[in-house]
Amino acid sequence: MKNISKKRAFLSIVGILFALILLELGLRLGGFVHLSILRSKNQAAIKEKGTYRILCLGDSTTENQWPPYLKEILNKEDLGIKFSVIDKGRSCTNTMHIMAELEQNISEYKPDMVITMMGVNDGGYYSDITNIRPGTLKNLRIYKLFKMIFLSIKDKNKEVQAAPIESIKQDENILEISWEKEARNNTKKNSLTSDELYAKLQQSKSGSADEYISMRRNYRDQGKY
Repeated sequence: MKNISKKRAFLSIVGILFALILLELGLRLGGFVHLSILRSKNQAAIKEKGTYRILCLGDSTTENQWPPYLKEILNKEDLGIKFSVIDKGRSCTNTMHIMAELEQNISEYKPDMVITMMGVNDGGYYSDITNIRPGTLKNLRIYKLFKMIFLSIKDKNKEVQAAPIESIKQDENILEISWEKEARNNTKKNSLTSDELYAKLQQSKSGSADEYISMRRNYRDQGKY
């Protein structure tokens, strides 16, 4: 029985490792295909002669996002110049990596203009993923994937925990506004009766305790007491 249990445990571990290896290979293959498509588009842009070449650098907010629209819009304007746009945006990168590759990209693509959109990944949980030294196990795609999922869930939990506090603050603000509104209404309603009640008590000189309490409350609501 012990040998069977050990074999099952061993096979389970091997199965998990095999699944992780397949996932890593799948992520790398998907990334390779995606980058190959972008690279082919950029190479086609380089081959266009007599164009005003724009190099777009950035992270996932740039990669296959606004560069194609930039090219389309500029070429529709009929400015007498044909524009070619090179998309060098890359997901999960940050300003440090973009600047480190700037000279290489300029040397390779020889652009007339460089447009950058970066900084999104410099802070928050993306910084734990992008600031990784090459050649470490943390460069594995599965590590980055699980790290991103974990940090994303962690941030969501913080938002959920903060939501009741914000709700309480909103309720307190509503109650405070309601109280102030009621106090203003009471002030308007009692603005004439307070002095009248005081004069009545002075004349009678034998007012009840309730009447004096009512007068005090009226003056308090008017801010006179």
